[in-house]
Amino acid sequence: MFDSNKKVNSELLQADLIICAIGFIETFPFLSETLTKTLVKNRTRSTSDEGIDLDLYRRIIPVGILNIAFIDLPAPLHTWMLYEVQCHWISDYFLGRTKLPNTEKEMYEEIETTRQFIYKMFKRKSYYFQYYWLELMEIYLRDMGVSLYRTNNWISEYFGVYRPKRLSTLHDERKAKAEGKTTNFWYFSFQHTILLFLLLLFICFFF
Repeated sequence: MFDSNKKVNSELLQADLIICAIGFIETFPFLSETLTKTLVKNRTRSTSDEGIDLDLYRRIIPVGILNIAFIDLPAPLHTWMLYEVQCHWISDYFLGRTKLPNTEKEMYEEIETTRQFIYKMFKRKSYYFQYYWLELMEIYLRDMGVSLYRTNNWISEYFGVYRPKRLSTLHDERKAKAEGKTTNFWYFSFQHTILLFLLLLFICFFF
C-alpha cells in the first residue's frame, strides 16, 4: 500500500514520483531533457515495424539510468500477475536487496539474449512475451531469492491453474529473506512420489 507518508507495506521507500499510465504511447514527457536523451540514446529499433525497443535490463531498468524503473513493458497474457511480481522486484531493487550485473556490458548481453529469443519466437520486439510469462516471472522470483515453487506439490505446481493465491506470501518471503530468516516450506516433489512408490512396492513384496 502506498500513502501520503510514502509507506509501502510497513517499509518506508523514498520516491520522487510515481506515474500511473497505460504505456500505450512510448514517450516520456515527465522526464528531464537530459534523462530523455539518455533513454532515447539507449533505444534500439526493433527488426519489426513496431516502433521503439528500449534497452531495459530485465525489461525494467534502463541501462545507464539506474534510478528509474518501468512496470508493464512486457506484454504477456497474464499481465497483472506478472506486473505484481515486477513490483516486488522493483521494491527489492530500490531497497538494495536485488543487485544488477557488475557492468553495463553484462546488462546489454541479457537484453540482447532476450531480444533474440522473442524475435525468433514471435518476430516481435523484445518485451512481447505473450504465453512465456511464467519464464519471465520465475526470473524475477529467482533474482529475489524466493522459491520458484508456489504450491506444496508437483501436481498442482505444474498442472494446476496459476491463481493469485500463489503469490500471496511473496511479501512475507521477501521480508524473511531480508531479515536472514529461514522460510519453512514443504514441497512434495516428483522425486518424493517415486520414492513413495518404491517404498510401497517394497512393502507389498517383502511384508
